[in-house]
Amino acid sequence: MALFKKYLTEDELVKLIECDEFYEDMIATVESDEQEVIDENCVNVYELNNERQELVNTSCIISHTETFEGNVENIPDRKNKEDNELDLKYLPSTSMHDDEDSNTDNAEDVEDNDVNVESMPDEKKAEDNELDPEYLPSTSMQGDEDTNTDNTEAEDCDSTIKQKDTKDIRQKNKLLREKGLAYKGLKKSSENGHYLFTEDKSSRKLLPRCSSSHCKKVKNRFCSEFSELERKQCFKQSWKMSWDMRKVYVAATVQMTQTMRPAKENSKRNYSFQYYLKKKGKELQVSKTMFLNTLNLKEWSVRNWVVTSNSGMHGDSKDVNMPTKRRVSCEKKDSLLHMKDFLEKLPKLESHYCRSDTKKLYLETIFQRKMDVYRAYKQVCNENNKTILSAGRFQREMVNMNIGIHLPKKDQCDTCIGHKTGNITVEAFKDHIRKENEARAEKTKDKDLAIQNPEEIAVFTMDMQAVKLAPMIRATAIYFKTKLAVHNYTVFNLVTKNVYCYLWHEVEGGLEASVFCTIMIKHLTNYLEQHPNTKRIILYSDGCGYQNRNNTFGNALYYLSKLKNICIIQNIFERGHTQMEVDSAHSLIERRLKNKDIYLPSDYINVCKQARLAQPFSVEYLSHDYFLDYTNLSYYDSIRPGVRRHDPTINDLRCIKYEESGISFKANYSDDWKTLQRKPKHIDMNEVIIDALYKDRLKITLEKYHHLQVLKGVLPMDVHSFYGALPHLTTSFKKMKTKNK
Repeated sequence: MALFKKYLTEDELVKLIECDEFYEDMIATVESDEQEVIDENCVNVYELNNERQELVNTSCIISHTETFEGNVENIPDRKNKEDNELDLKYLPSTSMHDDEDSNTDNAEDVEDNDVNVESMPDEKKAEDNELDPEYLPSTSMQGDEDTNTDNTEAEDCDSTIKQKDTKDIRQKNKLLREKGLAYKGLKKSSENGHYLFTEDKSSRKLLPRCSSSHCKKVKNRFCSEFSELERKQCFKQSWKMSWDMRKVYVAATVQMTQTMRPAKENSKRNYSFQYYLKKKGKELQVSKTMFLNTLNLKEWSVRNWVVTSNSGMHGDSKDVNMPTKRRVSCEKKDSLLHMKDFLEKLPKLESHYCRSDTKKLYLETIFQRKMDVYRAYKQVCNENNKTILSAGRFQREMVNMNIGIHLPKKDQCDTCIGHKTGNITVEAFKDHIRKENEARAEKTKDKDLAIQNPEEIAVFTMDMQAVKLAPMIRATAIYFKTKLAVHNYTVFNLVTKNVYCYLWHEVEGGLEASVFCTIMIKHLTNYLEQHPNTKRIILYSDGCGYQNRNNTFGNALYYLSKLKNICIIQNIFERGHTQMEVDSAHSLIERRLKNKDIYLPSDYINVCKQARLAQPFSVEYLSHDYFLDYTNLSYYDSIRPGVRRHDPTINDLRCIKYEESGISFKANYSDDWKTLQRKPKHIDMNEVIIDALYKDRLKITLEKYHHLQVLKGVLPMDVHSFYGALPHLTTSFKKMKTKNK
């Protein structure tokens, strides 16, 4: 200490002592039983120690003409508290500026709190060398190492401090982000290209609600049921949770299901998501926009949390076992491609023939089961020397390609099946059965009433038979060729049991609403001419939209009721329970068709007539000039019962009554008749002109025309001229589709 007194001022000496005392106190605190590491204190120790080192270094700039030989004792160390007794000899260096005696007295030894000279920072030593160009390095008794060591220790210390500061900033921003508060985000610096926490991220706020018009129309969306206050409560509740709890909450309120019907070929969409928000303890389905904006979450985060969830519990996404793709050999790949090519080449029916399954493709009726398709596939593989894949793999590929077997109509009720599997509540099932029983009872009552008064009341059931094809023969060539579609609209009189079949193929007419309007209006007009005393006509049908329950069909029946001054009642069966007497006629036709070859569409005329020998069916073969256009006959703009959002729609109609005074309706058979709120337009009956629906025969596609020409090879010569004269397009459908894109 005497040496320090010689070279330090009084203030510097006091500061050095304070630093040493504080440093020793901190070391003692760390070594005590109650070790507590506090970041702020550690920083203070580091700063004070630096000041202490600077003071010591200043004191060590000793005159080079002196000879120092001392003993440093009791020097505190950061890593351990062992006593260090280091004997240092300061070798004298000659100076040209000092004349003092180099053998300086050793009375001024380094005392208790003196510091080892070797512990001085290298930076300070470098400064000493610059100040005195004749400075000679001192030698240690313990080795000949150079005292001008690298600055690695100081640099490592600075790097550690920077890493610690960055880690603290990152942790702080992470906590703020998980709580939905404002934080600093990483942004690439334009100066050095490093990523720094410089981008301001705003806090989470409640975003605007869903304003989609689609949500207002559908019944399973309840976006409008949530007020802004309830949305705010959902938002606050979500952001009060921890990050892991928020993942669990989202996984519990978002339902992920397998996509039942792919939207298109080779679709990447494998899952469907339904989003729910809670209101008074009940989960209500909302749109994706409503869900994300209410909780202020990104779509990727929500999907990732739901996909990686395991029974509602989330773990590290790295621990999720992702399915790995199996390696497929080249030979098997070739077999798979051949199987897909086989299925793609099979002719399929247009989706609108198949009722509600609008996205599913159906094979033609030449196949009755999937195994029939598989047998044809095996036959083709044997002919082409290809490897035959298993039946299970073949059927899975049919499911993946959304291909089904086109069977005759079987009214299977989705509601009843859903009740058996537990997906439909008891209340909904009871209401469904009640509507079915009411419809059956109403038909029985009307039938009995018509039998008692056959001159005044007539009851008909009507339906479309499953599509037929022409030609239809038992030959392998027809498997891969498209054929003409033939339609049969059948009307059954419940009193007389007479059956009327109206046949046409796709060149003569399509499946527009005006087609069915023309058939029914002409059929009822002919019946009224034969039975002029008829006062009421009752019709029973299923709820098919384009056939029986639409605005065009309603206006046509209203026009007939005004024209003939009669009452027409249209009753619609409960969905899934539409079995009626007209189905028996279709069953007889199917039975007669078994093992029968069809060369022309007109061959179905004899099949229908021979279906029931005791009382043959009345068959009429229609052409394109038979059909009329009823779309311009608009007494009512719409026959929907209500005009507001929650009012009944046209799909809720069960009974519709057409009279000269207007249209009435029932939503249930047990309800009273209600007058349609809309008023009909006044149209003079003498001014009504109904034009022809088609000006000429319809054209088939170029691909179908070529296929039919190929099929001539397995058909009799007498029918070749019919298929050769069919009107067709001159451009391929695929080219037209590509051009439109």
